[in-house]
This record gives sequence, C-alpha cells and structure tokens, in this order.
Amino acid sequence: MNNIKASNLPSCQNWIKQFSSEDKSDAKKLIDELIYIETSSVIDDLTSEIKKIIKEEKKVSIIPVREVLKNEVSYYNISDQNINPDMNIPDEPLGSEAIISNLITRLRRGYGKSVVLEKNALTKSNKSPSIFCMRKEKVKALILVDDVIGSGKRTVDFFNFLYKNKTIKSWVSSGALKIYIISYMATKQGLTFLEKNIRKGLVEIVCINNCPTFYDSDNCEKISELCKRYASLKDTYPLGFKESFVKVVFEHSAPNNMPSIFYKNIERYQAHDKELLNMPKNWCALFPNRYVQSSFIREMSVSRSNRTMRSAIRILLHVMTGIKESNIDSLVKLTQIEKVKLKHYLKVCNKLGVLDVEGNIVKATARSQKELLSLRNNTKLVDINKEFYYPNP
Repeated sequence: MNNIKASNLPSCQNWIKQFSSEDKSDAKKLIDELIYIETSSVIDDLTSEIKKIIKEEKKVSIIPVREVLKNEVSYYNISDQNINPDMNIPDEPLGSEAIISNLITRLRRGYGKSVVLEKNALTKSNKSPSIFCMRKEKVKALILVDDVIGSGKRTVDFFNFLYKNKTIKSWVSSGALKIYIISYMATKQGLTFLEKNIRKGLVEIVCINNCPTFYDSDNCEKISELCKRYASLKDTYPLGFKESFVKVVFEHSAPNNMPSIFYKNIERYQAHDKELLNMPKNWCALFPNRYVQSSFIREMSVSRSNRTMRSAIRILLHVMTGIKESNIDSLVKLTQIEKVKLKHYLKVCNKLGVLDVEGNIVKATARSQKELLSLRNNTKLVDINKEFYYPNP
C-alpha cells in the first residue's frame, strides 16, 4: 500500500490478532492489498465532472445516491409536488451521502442558483428541490452522485425509486430533463449491471475511475478462501455485497462491497469454517459499521509522507495489476502520487518493460505482477541501477 505496509500499522494489529497463527500471513496479505483513497481526491474529481455538466445544462439538481428504505415509495412525492424529497435519511449512518451533501453546498456557493436548492420556510435550511420548485426554476438535469458503484444494485434501486414519479418520467421522455449518474469509481460488474437494468437512453453514466477488486489480485483464490472461512456463518455475502469483492477503502467510509470481515462487527461470533478453533467470542471489524477510525487515517497520512521512490513504484504496480489499464490522471488519484513524480516513475517502468506507456494511456504488462512480487519480497530489481532513475529521452 505504501512505504509502511498497512498490516504493520498499529491500528490494524488487533484485527490481525483474531486470525489463527496459520492464517495471519494471509490476513496480512489481504490488508496490504487494500487501496486507501483520501476524501479530498473524491471531492475534487466529482466536483470537476459536475462543473462540466453545470456549464452545459445551466440549471441542475444534485442528489446523493443512497439506500432506499423498504417503506419508501418514490423519491419525489407522488401526490404532492410541493413536498421536498429526503436527500438523506435521518438516523442512518452517513458515508458518501455526507461528503456529497457538502459538495452540493460548495457548488451552490460557487455557482449560485445554477445548483438548485429549496429553502425551508421554517428551518431556513436548504432542501433538495420539490417537483414544483424544479418546474419553476426550469431545472435541466438531475445529477445522481456516488463515490463507488460496486455491485450496481444500490444505484439501480435509487434510479428506479426516483424515476417512479410520473412527472420525472414525462420530462425525461420529452427531452426537457436529463439524468446523469456520476461515480468517482465503478467496477466492471457494477457498470454492466447498470447497462442491463436501466433502459438505454434514460441516463448518461460518467465513471471517473475503474474500481480495483480482489478478483484481479494474484492472491485472489487464497484471499477469497480466507474471507469466506472467517465470515460469520450467517453472512450471505462474505466477499462484499453481491460478491463484488472491492479492495478500496475511502477516508470517509468503507464500502459494503469489500469483504465483510473488514466492516461487520459480530456478537456471538461463529466462523463459517467450523474447524477454526479458539476463535474470539465477538468479531471486531477493522472498519466497524463501515466507519474508518481516525487512528487508521492518521497512520496512513504519516506513512504516505515517508514514501520513497521504491515504495511509490510498488503502489503504482499494485494498482496497475488490479485494473490492467488506466490513464495518468486516474493513476494520480488512485496512487496519491504527485503527477510530476508519477510521470517520472512511469518512464522508469516503461523503459524496463514493467508497464506499457503510450501518451496518456498506461497498461500492465506480463512483467508487472512479477516485478510487484519482487518489490514486496524486498529484492532490488527496479532501483538497483541508477541509470534507471534518469532514462535517456
């Protein structure tokens, strides 16, 4: 993950101790596969994409994608067009919804009435606009925003929940209203699910970055088996919701698409593998209820500040072996490496044949995984020769 492996961070030790002595090594490999992304990167990328839409559409309503509760019928009230929809659900833990709500406030300050909100007369607070308000303000686009699309189900459910309103359907079919779905990151599985379950032409999908999953890992089988064996006996999705097996954790929250042993606290814990002995009575998650603890965030920040070229290249290869192909701007966000330094490291890797770099496009090669393994094993194959640091143009 970086110069100091995540498995060596103090905040991760209690979680690792829960594994049997035979499985601790694989548990460390599992946690070292995680890709940590700072909230500022998510906000910057989403803001940049939303600004483009605001410029084109002039008047927009921005909506955080959230879970749809069982008793909810439609995002917009079906019988009364003056009622404001619930942007966030009270008493529900906020993750991406919270940062997107803050993002909306920032864009409102920057773009004024182009970002349409409706002020509540009693509380004086800004609300997501009602149908009546959107008609009055002549809103041209709805922008549904999320940090990560894992399985795709939550996004599809929320779209259907919103599209159930007959007025919204009418505006979309007549061309008076566009719907955008923007995600900082999405898996192939999630995008495929969206394409299959949202009728073509109803929405424009913008995925800023590919989302790495453990399925692309060289240790996939071992990691998968570990997650399944240690998951709670009652757990339906040990590899994350709908088995999406995401290996990304954000500063603001851990997605439920990652393995359940990372984020589910279990009382009266019983592992799926009944042969596991001396297991704890309660399973304590590393990111309990998807909350990323401040100690983990602080340690990650310190670790990154101590990063060397060697560790930076290891991070770069770690990301590239997961997603196979990317562009430089996406890699800046995924690796948290400054662009000028990243370009230099890419030149090094390209000269060695470890990565294939053509213009802005970067591809993994047959050597990428082997070089990553050698760096993890602390051998010096990349940075042994100083000439590699400064390749001739």
